[in-house]
Amino acid sequence: MAARTKTFSTSGQGVAIAFFVKRGLDSKGTVAVRHAQRWGLRRQKWDWLAGHDLEHTDWHELNPESPSYLFVPRDNELGPVYQRYLSVSYLFPVNSVGIVTARDGLTIHWSSDEVWRAVTVFSLMEPELARQGYKLGKDVRDWRVKLAQKDLLDSGPMREQIIPILYRPFDVRYTYYTGRSRGFICRPRPEVMRQMLGRENLGSSRPSSIKTSSAP
Repeated sequence: MAARTKTFSTSGQGVAIAFFVKRGLDSKGTVAVRHAQRWGLRRQKWDWLAGHDLEHTDWHELNPESPSYLFVPRDNELGPVYQRYLSVSYLFPVNSVGIVTARDGLTIHWSSDEVWRAVTVFSLMEPELARQGYKLGKDVRDWRVKLAQKDLLDSGPMREQIIPILYRPFDVRYTYYTGRSRGFICRPRPEVMRQMLGRENLGSSRPSSIKTSSAP
């Protein structure tokens, strides 16, 4: 039996410590999912963790259910009522996760001038020199230095393709957008983002825990 521990942390939010126990491919029987939480200041949490272990924790056993399989306690009494409502994906059939740049340090900047400088310089550099200068690391399947440079050169480059991007809530920055996949931006999600470019359309951002099952 092997135990794996992983800690997730986001600035300004809580920290989750998860213990995953793998019993082997041939093991049979039910799987137990338990949850416990601790509220308080950081030092209080540290002190509590120092004095407790798995056997001396007040666990709450969970029974994750379809379609969300949540790993947190939840009152499912009204679940059937909730599931009768139309899903978000039914109301908004054109949807996707946000764009994936694969190289934020190169593609996302605080001002349009910074983006333009990066685009014009990067597109004309020798590939290996560009890789070193912008600290891009090794190529991956969907993002390569040469393909990113080709995408920029094929598009002009044109300053008109610099656009604002909501990098985080209330955090507006700038990028260069061609709409071509595996280019300067790894996955530009054109099926959704083309609805936003140069228009006054509004987008809706939601967590994956919101109802996504098919409508009746």
